[in-house]
Amino acid sequence: MSGQASVQKQKKTNHSWIIHFNFLAFESLHTKILINLNCVQTTAKMARKKQLSKETKVQICTLKKEGNTEGEIAKHLKVFNKGVHYTVKRIEEPGSYDDRKRHGRKRVTTKAEDKRSIVISKRDR
Repeated sequence: MSGQASVQKQKKTNHSWIIHFNFLAFESLHTKILINLNCVQTTAKMARKKQLSKETKVQICTLKKEGNTEGEIAKHLKVFNKGVHYTVKRIEEPGSYDDRKRHGRKRVTTKAEDKRSIVISKRDR
């Protein structure tokens, strides 16, 4: 409801607010129908974010040690507050500017199976 109330304040004419409100109601109903039909995932997944460079991480830590707040650092370096917060937190714990190793998708085939499939594909030419 608070999102709809803020929309009402932003819109100047009552007519445009009604159209927007009806669109929100339709979108909500449409989503509920798709969820009931199991066409939509109900859990949202976060997109992978761009990693900060080593130089940016060093700048963040230097500015933090100088006494700047995380908000000031974020504005100065043009990065998000969360990025600054997590960088400072991560550097305090292990003390390294390197990126952590990430988990990738597990292999389905072994190296031997890969070689065998290459040989078979070349033989079938």
